[in-house]
Amino acid sequence: MTRSHSQHRYRRIGWGAASGLLARFVAIGFGMWAVPLLVAYLGKTDYGVLLVGQSVVAWFALLDMGVAGSLTNHLAEASGRDDHARGRSLVLAAAMLHLGVGLLGFLECLLIPALPFQQWFPQADAREAALIARTVQYSGMMFCLVLPLQLMNSVLRARQLSHYANTIMVAGSLLGFVFVWTGVRLRLSMPAIATLQAAAFALPTLPLWAAAARRHLRGTSGIGWPGAAVFRSLLKLSLPMFMFQLGGLIINESALLFISRRCGFETSADFGLAMRLYGLVFLG
Repeated sequence: MTRSHSQHRYRRIGWGAASGLLARFVAIGFGMWAVPLLVAYLGKTDYGVLLVGQSVVAWFALLDMGVAGSLTNHLAEASGRDDHARGRSLVLAAAMLHLGVGLLGFLECLLIPALPFQQWFPQADAREAALIARTVQYSGMMFCLVLPLQLMNSVLRARQLSHYANTIMVAGSLLGFVFVWTGVRLRLSMPAIATLQAAAFALPTLPLWAAAARRHLRGTSGIGWPGAAVFRSLLKLSLPMFMFQLGGLIINESALLFISRRCGFETSADFGLAMRLYGLVFLG
């Protein structure tokens, strides 16, 4: 590696670290800004219901199956060897896996209203249980639809373009706040606002996907279908990534659900606000 290449690499790492810190601060800041809007519009109890619904939807991240993390590692290796053909095959294979799993997840969301949310959360009355069900169903459907788009973050980080991925995070945070503000002004329902928020971090990736498609298809005969070996290589590494995701969800999402079950939704709202303040102080 030449001196100029080394300096360029360190510069990218520095930009990535600095922009990551900024993106985290912006995400927490916009999240805090949205809290008084939602509490004033929904009320404290229903705000707690919203947090519970969003916490349940967070577990939909397991639909990724560790593919995004596996893609980052394999794509970084292919990029290091300037193997662009393998890189395209890896991205296409990961997108196909996400499309398939996302479609299955979308269809399974149709069954969510039949789940016994009132039994799982004894503090909930029939209206609150129905709100949780609709929030999880609609937000889950949106999550499944945009699941493949989120692979752009893996692509950018694999190519040492973390500052672009962090810029997407900033745009998503801003868009999420705009969706909340617009939903409150238009007096949309809680499930509708939550559904818009579920798409906020994926929509900013659309221009990058369009640019990548134009660049790879222009002057070529097409990307080509990935072989079975590409799928196997992705899935082989995806299991440890999946276990890491599972552990993170157990640590980060279980507490709110447990508190909601035992103490009610107002306490959940207090806990959610406390966690946001903690994140603001310690930057997550």
